[in-house]
Amino acid sequence: MIQGKRRMIHASDELSKREIHVLGLFAKYGMNSRQVAKALGVSRFTVRTHTESIRWKLGAKTLAQAVFVQFCKDRGGFQSSLSY
Repeated sequence: MIQGKRRMIHASDELSKREIHVLGLFAKYGMNSRQVAKALGVSRFTVRTHTESIRWKLGAKTLAQAVFVQFCKDRGGFQSSLSY
């Protein structure tokens, strides 16, 4: 659990619409934090807060891992075609 300025963030929380939008800008367009901030009309620090929240909620150590986790969630989980 992380104490945010506005509310407590729990790892089980779903991503907000804004967080999904931010993650999509990183994933779909390959934007960096400054580009995302400019596109949204917010500061880099606001984008950093969003990315920290995204990573926390998805249990990801990196933004790339967060993109992968969200992609798998959207697809109903990672389905490996390999058989062992």
